[in-house]
Amino acid sequence: MFFAPSTSSRLRRTADHVGAPGDGRAAVVAHLDRWRTGEDGVFVRGALVVLDVETDDALPTCGPAARRRLGRTVERAVCSRVVAGDVVGRLDEGRFVVLRRLLRLDQGAGDLAAALAGTVEHALIGRPEGQGVRITAGGAVLGGGPIPPGREALSAVTTAMLRYKLFSDERVAIVVASVEQPVLG
Repeated sequence: MFFAPSTSSRLRRTADHVGAPGDGRAAVVAHLDRWRTGEDGVFVRGALVVLDVETDDALPTCGPAARRRLGRTVERAVCSRVVAGDVVGRLDEGRFVVLRRLLRLDQGAGDLAAALAGTVEHALIGRPEGQGVRITAGGAVLGGGPIPPGREALSAVTTAMLRYKLFSDERVAIVVASVEQPVLG
């Protein structure tokens, strides 16, 4: 797993170089936890966006080479949406994450998720690796309330995405999850 802190950086871990199962998830969780505990500076209001790109395995164009092309196309599209201060990474073969540390007040997680999904969809139009692809983007605002541990935040977004995918056959789906922890007192 590699995190790219600026727009000049690129996602360097491709499907060919994915580490041990869970490495990407562990890195994202650790980064979220650093933000939550304040070890990484002041955290005001940010967003967690997860992008899932999956292909129909029944298509004849869905071999290993096609998956590598798809991964490279998606990586380029994700990198084109990165702004200074973002942290981006690859969770596994088809899932990517963007952590935006500073979110404008007029912007929500759904806006970021929709923009990212739209960029990826546009990048795949007319390309062979784009055939039979389904894109799901989920997001959650972090801040403005208690921030849960990283594992819970990531789980909330991915669970919301899975639920939506189970009840929809849309080619592009955008999901917004709530990750605020209840305040116990």
